[in-house]
Amino acid sequence: MTRRMFSVVAIMAVAGALTFAQQSGAQLNVMPIRGNVFMIVGAGSNVTVSAGVDGVLMVDTGSAAMADKVLEKVTEIGRMVGGSPAPMTTCVGPNCYPAGSLGPFLPFGWAGPSYNAVIASPKPMKPIRWILQTTVDTDHNGGTVKIAAAGTTYNGGEAGRLVGERPAATVIGHENLLKRMTLGKYPEAAWPTETYYIPSYKMSQYINGEGIQIYHVPGANTDADSIVYFRYSDVISAGDVSRPGGIR
Repeated sequence: MTRRMFSVVAIMAVAGALTFAQQSGAQLNVMPIRGNVFMIVGAGSNVTVSAGVDGVLMVDTGSAAMADKVLEKVTEIGRMVGGSPAPMTTCVGPNCYPAGSLGPFLPFGWAGPSYNAVIASPKPMKPIRWILQTTVDTDHNGGTVKIAAAGTTYNGGEAGRLVGERPAATVIGHENLLKRMTLGKYPEAAWPTETYYIPSYKMSQYINGEGIQIYHVPGANTDADSIVYFRYSDVISAGDVSRPGGIR
């Protein structure tokens, strides 16, 4: 594990101290971590968000009481990353185009940088598609019922569902997490819809430009805990394994 990775983990652990300090005011803040990875601070637990061309992936969802505010912050991040309009420009004329090109004339019509920037509509925000659950504690997963329902699943997730029913976001966690949530009579909508039982689970596709891997940490808070590693950004979302003051 590189020194650079440790520095990012340290940032996330220190930010955890802000979580408790801001509970009374119920004020959420967004902390850019690296690249497409952000952290929402103050939601009960810290919530990690990866937002980009493939959609939104979240690590944990915070407490049930903060679910609406977390959704607002996720929407804010999604619009900032993927929904901002084309940048304005005052460039007009031949100098705006590379030498040897056809200038504003394209195979499918005409393009003017100033004109297009004014009329272009913002891209629609990508949906919440994945929620990775790191622990059984409700300050980390209490908001899953509402936040998963606000998302959607693609890539075959619609199979076996009623026609016209929109599937919620995919929820992923360790098999022990599903067992504990089942025995603890958690709401069924909060249970992982996909589980893993081996020491680590690699997402089957690159998401927003990077591989994402989940590691089971059986000797942490419970035998159901995991951490999430964003491999390109070199960021770890430590879940309940790391708390202010040290590792559990």
